[in-house]
Amino acid sequence: MGKSRELVSFFEDMMSRQEYLIPMVAASFQYPIHYYGMTSAALLEDLFVDASINFRNSHRREVEISRPERNVAGEDASSKGVKGWDYQFEGEHFSHKVGKGINAIALLWDATVKLPDDNKWSYDSTMVYVLSNFKKTKANLISSEGVKFQVTSVVNFRNSTITDGQVLLLVQRINGKEWKILEVTRLNSGTNLEHSMPLDEIWGKMIAYWSSSRANEFDIFISNLPLSPSNFPAEGSTVQINFEVHPGVYVFEKEKLQDIRVTQNNRAVLLPAPVVSELAQDSAERGLFVFMPSWYMAYAENRPADLYLAQKQEFDQMNSASRRR
Repeated sequence: MGKSRELVSFFEDMMSRQEYLIPMVAASFQYPIHYYGMTSAALLEDLFVDASINFRNSHRREVEISRPERNVAGEDASSKGVKGWDYQFEGEHFSHKVGKGINAIALLWDATVKLPDDNKWSYDSTMVYVLSNFKKTKANLISSEGVKFQVTSVVNFRNSTITDGQVLLLVQRINGKEWKILEVTRLNSGTNLEHSMPLDEIWGKMIAYWSSSRANEFDIFISNLPLSPSNFPAEGSTVQINFEVHPGVYVFEKEKLQDIRVTQNNRAVLLPAPVVSELAQDSAERGLFVFMPSWYMAYAENRPADLYLAQKQEFDQMNSASRRR
C-alpha cells in the first residue's frame, strides 16, 4: 500500500478547496484546445505538481512532496530527468499522467524498447492518473420513484443549443452511483449554456454550497431531452446515475502495474485503454480516488494559459510605486 492512501487524503484535502479545484478544472479545458497534445499534457502535469507543492506550503507543511532532485551549481540547475516518476510524496516515488478520457497511457517514451513475447510489462512506481471527463457522455438517472431518463454533464452543452424544457440538475455526489438532488431548474431555450443558465447564477449557488461542504462534492447535469414537471426528481432526494468512471484523481498502485498487459507504437510503451478503465474502476472501489467535478469546464474562458503573464509579474514589481520609493 505504501503512501497511496496518504496521498489520496492529501489530494482530497486540496481538491476540497475551490481555490485549487476551479483553476485545475479550467486548465483541463483550456490547455488541450490551445496547446499541442503532448505539450498540453506536460503543462497539465506540471500545473498539478505546482498546485500540490503550493498547497503543501500553504496548508500542509508537515507533508513532504517534491520534484526529482536537481544538479545544482550556484544558481545553475538542471533536472536529472528521472524515468518512471515525477514527484516524491513522503519519500515514495509517484508517476503522474493526465487524460481527457479513458485512453491508452504512455508508460515509457522510448521507441527502442523491445517488449517480451507475452507483451507483459512491470512499471517501477505507483501512478497518479488525472481524468478530466466522465468515461461516457450519457448516463441513466433513476429517481427514487422509479422515473428514468438520460443525463449528461453540463460540459457537453457548453456550445450546444438548449431546448425549452430541458432540466438542469445541481447535485451532490454521495458515492460512485448515488447522488443527492439539490436543485432542479427548468431551462428556457438558448443558443448555448451561458444563454440559458449564466455563470453568475451558478456561481452564487456554488459559493453557498461551498461554505458548508467540500467544493469537490458538487456537479451539474442536464437532461438530454425536455422533461415534464411530473418527471422532475424531487429536491433533496437520492438518485442513481450510472456513469462508469468519474473525472478525478486515480491512484494505480505499483503492485497493480506488475506483469501487466501492454502494447507499443513507434514512440512509446502503452497501457491499453481497457486496462486503464479496469484500473480506474478498481481504484475507485478501493478508495484510491478523489472526485474532481468537471462542471466549470462548461464556463471556463476560452483562452490560453498565458505563461508570459506570470513571468511579467517580476517586471511589474520592479516598476511598482513601492519599489521606486
